[in-house]
Amino acid sequence: MEHDDLKAAWQSLEAHMARSERMQLALLRETRMTRVREHLRMLKLGHWLQSALGLGLIALGAAFWTRNAGIPGLLAAVSHCTPSACSVSSAPR
Repeated sequence: MEHDDLKAAWQSLEAHMARSERMQLALLRETRMTRVREHLRMLKLGHWLQSALGLGLIALGAAFWTRNAGIPGLLAAVSHCTPSACSVSSAPR
């Protein structure tokens, strides 16, 4: 092989390797983004479930609070503030 042929073959190989590397990086990025989206989807579902649980506990606490007005305020505060904090802390951002 002559010097020019060897140089052309080497440049062709470099171009092929660079193209292959770009494709592999794109595939890796796509795979990672798919995994991240899946994890974020589960996190979002968890937030919605926590919000629903908090709202349900607020309704239960309010129902208990109205039926038992003679119970000391501490029990009423705990039965209301805990689900409120749960609901507020889980609000989707």
